[in-house]
Amino acid sequence: MPRTPLWPTPVLLLAAAFASPARADTPAPVVIPTVGRTVHYRVTRLAQGNAGPRSLSSDVTLRRKSATALTLKGIAGDPAAEQTALTVQPDGLLQIPAADSAAAANGALVDVVNGLNRLVELFAGERSIPRDGWSPILHLPDLHGANSSVAVPVAAINAGAAGFDLHGVGQFTVEASAAQSPAATPARTFNRRRGFRGGPAFPGTGATAGTAGEGSAPAGPTHPSVTVAVAVDGSVRRTAVRKISILETRSVTVDDVPYVNVSGWTIEVSK
Repeated sequence: MPRTPLWPTPVLLLAAAFASPARADTPAPVVIPTVGRTVHYRVTRLAQGNAGPRSLSSDVTLRRKSATALTLKGIAGDPAAEQTALTVQPDGLLQIPAADSAAAANGALVDVVNGLNRLVELFAGERSIPRDGWSPILHLPDLHGANSSVAVPVAAINAGAAGFDLHGVGQFTVEASAAQSPAATPARTFNRRRGFRGGPAFPGTGATAGTAGEGSAPAGPTHPSVTVAVAVDGSVRRTAVRKISILETRSVTVDDVPYVNVSGWTIEVSK
């Protein structure tokens, strides 16, 4: 009677040893909560002020009401009970309703929404994170030139079932363009004396600060070209953002004098 071997043949052992392991991508984090769920973030905004860098932290609560609506509260400077209704667009980005003029004028709220939207775009379209990384597109709506965007190749580091760390840097240049009338000047402008000005920053600045008057771009045939470098760093644990930093460095040279502006967000789960 033939005997069944106790161990696989050497050929089978070699095949098993050199077989490619199954791909085990890490689930992408859920940034905006699903319907009926709540998430808490600490959003720290870094912005350039006249006297140097300033930061402002908001401990916000996002509560998803429906597929297209959620509420946000906890903006620094707001009463504890005050909340804002936001629209969730089909691509997952948050939007302040056009009819809510008070919310649109709240600079701290606008900054938080902009930071959260960059975080949404960081993981947009990714159901799972490939072990070799991915390349999200981040839009920079406050930069001169409508719908400016930058691709940020991101590396997933130490990816596994428990999560992963990430790091990425992307850069692009908005070329010099013809000057616009004051009414059409973008919210994020440049001034030779003060550097970059305008755009939401902190309570009281308003969502359209710097669009005209003091802080607007100087009269002249062109706006100077602006180079933007976007760096992202952080960590994800299981399906939640643990802590992500998004840093934007903008540089411009005027009359052979370089100017640099650094701003960004740090977003982390607070509860």
